[in-house]
Amino acid sequence: MSYCRYFLSLALVLHAVACATTAGTAQPVSVEIWRRGDDALTMRFTASVEEAFKTSGDFVLSRGEKPGSLIVHILNHVDWERVGERERIHYSIGLDNSDRQRLGMAEGSCWSDALSECSSEVLRAARVVGAKILPAGEANHKS
Repeated sequence: MSYCRYFLSLALVLHAVACATTAGTAQPVSVEIWRRGDDALTMRFTASVEEAFKTSGDFVLSRGEKPGSLIVHILNHVDWERVGERERIHYSIGLDNSDRQRLGMAEGSCWSDALSECSSEVLRAARVVGAKILPAGEANHKS
């Protein structure tokens, strides 16, 4: 009898741990990166933003305007200004759903030799907005 209780208790504990672990892991949100500008600085900025999303774990890069995707839209070319020996860039990002409804905006600036700082800011803004978007894979299963 005591062996049955032991194994039953152990099974319940393992089940509870498995449920808690599964509940804590969120599915990544599909994200598409769009840009208007095709100058070298805007393309470098876009590559930096894509890398930030690719390595975040909260998002999965997507293409083709899939339903349920978050669209990170680099609205114009990246502006810049020379400050001493360095360049300071300024960007504007629209955060839209796949129905092209604006969910948020991100604007900021950083040094052109530290684009990852701007990319991190874009990623933070997208995480806030991404909470309103269905995770990747769930958008197609929505009833």
